Amino acid sequence: MTVNARYVRHRSFDRLRHSKDFVAFLTVQAARLVATGATKAFTVAFATNDAILNSAAHGLADRAGPFALTNAGGALPAGLRADTLYWVKAPTAGTLALYTNPELTGSPAKFTTNGTGTHSLVKASTAEAIFNELREGKSAEQIEAATDIDNL
Repeated sequence: MTVNARYVRHRSFDRLRHSKDFVAFLTVQAARLVATGATKAFTVAFATNDAILNSAAHGLADRAGPFALTNAGGALPAGLRADTLYWVKAPTAGTLALYTNPELTGSPAKFTTNGTGTHSLVKASTAEAIFNELREGKSAEQIEAATDIDNL
């Protein structure tokens, strides 16, 4: 990753921009904050559709993300993974399709079961998102002190 100097003129970057560990910092913080944000519950109806999640009044726009998936009291629908980041396409106010890239290209993620328990989308983070937080004026110390992605 090459950091363009025009993005690092803010004094918050002074310590980081001269560090060989800049990419490592971004990666570590993104991994630490990956599934710490606000959640949105969802259900699936595999028999009806193998790529659409139901999430009442989710309020998400196309390309929102990244999100991680979590489950309480059971298992995610087969085909969806907790260790994968997803971006959403929102065909309606109550439905979502998941994509593994922010451009929403290719086919949406498909599942082969309904899963069990309570499924949730959890706001996640990426190295790029952490970099953007730095660009917007957050200091490295503020990012390191954040306990969840919603507080950045």
